[in-house]
Amino acid sequence: MIRIASTLFLIGGLLSAPLTSQGRPEGAPRFSKKQIVKAFDDDKNGRLTGGERATAIAWIREDLVKNPPRRRGGRPAPESELEPYKVAKDSVTHFGDRDLYDVSVIRTVFVEFANANWSDDMKLFYRTDIDEPATVTVDGVVYAGVGVHFRGSSSYFSVVNRDKKSMSLSFDYEDKSQRLDGCKSVNLLSAHADPSYMRTVLFAHIAGNYVKMPKACFVHLVINGESWGLYINDQQLNKDFVEQAFGTRKGSRWKVGPNFNGESALAYQGPERTDYTSKYELKSGPKKKSWRALTLLCQTLSKSSPEDLEQSLPAMLDIDHTLWFLALDNVLMDGDGYHYRGSDYAIYLHPNGKFYPLFRDNNESFNYGGGPGGFGRDGAKKPRGANMDPLALVDEERAALSSKLLAVPKWRAQYLDNCRKLRDTWVDWRKVGAIVAGWRGMIEPIVKQDDKGLYGYEAFQAALAQGSERTPGLEKFFKERRAFLDATPSLKK
Repeated sequence: MIRIASTLFLIGGLLSAPLTSQGRPEGAPRFSKKQIVKAFDDDKNGRLTGGERATAIAWIREDLVKNPPRRRGGRPAPESELEPYKVAKDSVTHFGDRDLYDVSVIRTVFVEFANANWSDDMKLFYRTDIDEPATVTVDGVVYAGVGVHFRGSSSYFSVVNRDKKSMSLSFDYEDKSQRLDGCKSVNLLSAHADPSYMRTVLFAHIAGNYVKMPKACFVHLVINGESWGLYINDQQLNKDFVEQAFGTRKGSRWKVGPNFNGESALAYQGPERTDYTSKYELKSGPKKKSWRALTLLCQTLSKSSPEDLEQSLPAMLDIDHTLWFLALDNVLMDGDGYHYRGSDYAIYLHPNGKFYPLFRDNNESFNYGGGPGGFGRDGAKKPRGANMDPLALVDEERAALSSKLLAVPKWRAQYLDNCRKLRDTWVDWRKVGAIVAGWRGMIEPIVKQDDKGLYGYEAFQAALAQGSERTPGLEKFFKERRAFLDATPSLKK
């Protein structure tokens, strides 16, 4: 009790920290996720073990009793007669000679927890810096001391009472030099909001032809010998990715989270750092220099005339990359992306001084959106359909990246040409349908047997064809989107 009391004194000043816009989720303590280990780590090894861990758990549980979180209802599990099944390590094929994100194969990832209550503890540790230690086996290679934690936001809340959740595997948790095919961390997504399991992978497959893009592929997850079904291996947007994509580990990165007011789309908010810190989360890079550069970019975008912008912007923004970024986001209709709310993306500042907008969180691509908030909604829901015009944001001051670049005639012409190329090359169900059919042959046996799936096999089948009332199937989307783009005046040569 003395230990708990001293810790309460140490972090007592943190308990008044503001809650997120979505409230504190079930199982999450009330202070910053990077502060629990520091408070309880007696031996200063950067992680909690033995008595340290037990004391931290006791404190979290005591805090949750005193300050219960606001509960959110999860979706009911689909009715299923499927039973859990075991997968033996010697029964799977190894792909050690293939790239970690090779989409033509399905690796099996074996995770073994010594703690029988691993799932309950990971719920307690959600959004903290405490990981659950595990041994991971991939392609016959054993990786000890891997840290595992649940990840995501809406993907966690909406399945809060369900077992299948997205998780992150930190291979450098105990051994800082340990890597999986050069990656220190791996994100495994449960395919929340995507019964097809394909949207994140397909978006990465297409966008990777035009911009710097995190990769994605399919994996089969097995925990303590039991199948947990199909997951998406979505490349972590960290220094490993930056080095692979840009040839350097230096630079600054921002994560742009959900913003229902369209205030994170790089419009100028004011001269102070605090005008931006609530909208953009700096993940790496020198603080003072990084925030000064981001503020200058926003000011230049919002305050310059088209003529001045054409002269000054190329020194601070990769124009070609950005025009492809905007075209991909629009044509492929990321329902959580820049054209909808100007959020759920990332920003990278290269050491050479140029900014790059980057894609992240693309599980709602090839979608009609239509949720509250964002551009052109005024608090109401927008009619759903494949009818997003390529020039939808040309008059939207909040969406500075789009409206200001497309005010420059040369750049508008290049952007529209990009949209035409994407339409003609990729918005073609005959081509994409063949890819989908090939992937279906790979993943369907796992989906069909998945007793823990979020949607069930029938929803998977529908998601590849016509979809549901809420979300169009892939075939429906590509056919309707192509018809709309073919009839769009701005895309006629």
